[in-house]
Amino acid sequence: REVEHRIQNGDAHAKLIYDAMALNVAKFIGKTALGVCGSDIAAKDYITRGQFAEYIMNIYYGGKASADDAVSFALENGYINNASSGSFEPDMNIRNDVAIKAVVDTLGYSFNIKNADDYWTEAGRLKLTKGLEKEGFLTGAECAELLAAALKEDAYAFSGISGEDVKLERKEAIKAFFDIRIVKGTVTKVEDRGLTGGKSAGKNCIKIDNTVYEYEFDMLPFLGMNVKAYVREKDDIIVYAEDNSRNSVTITDNVIDR
Repeated sequence: REVEHRIQNGDAHAKLIYDAMALNVAKFIGKTALGVCGSDIAAKDYITRGQFAEYIMNIYYGGKASADDAVSFALENGYINNASSGSFEPDMNIRNDVAIKAVVDTLGYSFNIKNADDYWTEAGRLKLTKGLEKEGFLTGAECAELLAAALKEDAYAFSGISGEDVKLERKEAIKAFFDIRIVKGTVTKVEDRGLTGGKSAGKNCIKIDNTVYEYEFDMLPFLGMNVKAYVREKDDIIVYAEDNSRNSVTITDNVIDR
């Protein structure tokens, strides 16, 4: 929201940041980063019920699920019910309200639901319905935005059993379902071929404060800014980053002025 406000006030650098974030949302949830979806999530195409079932299952299992089991997973957990025909209809485009129900249930907020309309209300509270019409159909671009937004919300995730009680832990969904840690700090250097020396030499790297990380998308617009970065634990690669600063920043020829 801070970036959008700055864009409205004519901040050109804020527009660069916004574009970098928007263009890389699909990569953030993609196979190479989190394993939620693949290259079949074309921006203008509609997402089918079968596809969305796979994406939801991949979130639940941290990107390690089998697409062959997606429909059964969605039905057995009640995330996506059969269509009006009485069958699942995996090739039918998924309606926004159906997708929203699946996301709200996956995040563990079904305890707030008393009737079907409550799903849309709850999703609105979680800020997941932006730009969506309840009875419209979900496009690839909208799907990427929805899932990325969902992963940055809190989720209630299984954390163990105490006696006869199931214990749930509330934490950011991406940390609940994936091996991801969050790093906050200032981007002090960006190099397309890696910073000199060390295991990251020759790779696309940035330095946040005094630590070097590899990255999978355009980090140059964030040079000199305070960021919130999502780092994949298994290889220390940043899979997504966003502006974490309220400071007004301008950039000219890669020289930062505050």
